[in-house]
Amino acid sequence: MSVWRSGTFVVLSAMTIFTVPYRSRNPGHDGRTTRRGREWRTYRFEGKPTDPSRRPPQIAPYHLRLDWQLWFAAMRPTPRRQPWFYRLLVKLLERDARTESLLAEVPFEDGERPTHVRAIRYRYRYTTPEERKETGEWWHRERVGTYVHPVGLADLRTRAPAA
Repeated sequence: MSVWRSGTFVVLSAMTIFTVPYRSRNPGHDGRTTRRGREWRTYRFEGKPTDPSRRPPQIAPYHLRLDWQLWFAAMRPTPRRQPWFYRLLVKLLERDARTESLLAEVPFEDGERPTHVRAIRYRYRYTTPEERKETGEWWHRERVGTYVHPVGLADLRTRAPAA
């Protein structure tokens, strides 16, 4: 529980999971997709960092549940015990309209489906004012590994439990 005291006033708040804000988003995902093995393109989410030059959005009083779940998912070394993550990848490869509505930007706008998807793990931290002035970036990110190696729809359907 968070407690703030000032003179005769006391403010209590139990509406938080963490009592202090994180300076580092450790780790995060960068979902990428490709069509016929060509270039990998990035899915952009509403709230979670993907593009280091994109300013962190103001989303309150809303709660971006998918972005939040992805942050927690990335804290595990693999998605093995998170069947919802595999279902999400299936829906992205199927170009499911309801799933895509949860994203800020879908890499393929022409209606053609991607053939493969992968998830890269990054460690994010806010840039310092000096770094931001020099680079224009809001986030510094460091690649820490691969969360899901490139996989196609047929393989994902065998991993993802039925909804």
